[in-house]
Amino acid sequence: MKQLICIFLLFPILSHAQQYTRAEIKHAADSIMRTFLRADMYAACEGDLDNDHYTFYSYESADGKMKKAEVPRQPGKFTKGKFKSVTILYSLKYPYPKCRAHNVVEGTLSITLDRYLDMEKAPDIGFIPDYVWENDSCRKRSYSGR
Repeated sequence: MKQLICIFLLFPILSHAQQYTRAEIKHAADSIMRTFLRADMYAACEGDLDNDHYTFYSYESADGKMKKAEVPRQPGKFTKGKFKSVTILYSLKYPYPKCRAHNVVEGTLSITLDRYLDMEKAPDIGFIPDYVWENDSCRKRSYSGR
């Protein structure tokens, strides 16, 4: 009898598994993005969850079908069904005054999170030039052969 009571007490917790609020998804994605970008670059990013852009996630419905829905905008509202994955886009517009020819680094980064809000697909940061990572000017250096 005690086991049956425990199952009924745990049922609400288990039925809530893998459902997330917009804030939880945003926090997980932002945390991962901070590990890929320097603090000043991250500050120049704007994510789809920061503003009112539509962001869709995939989930499995109660009947086992894969579906898509918008990440809830209302505070405290949870995603539907069994959460599977979400891709969040970030726009980077990073001013870089050390290079006159390319004084702004612009691009779009995307990160895909799995059902546990762990990184499934890393953002492609290849469009950020090496001289920006090295905090250097973009001029080629001339080396003497001595």
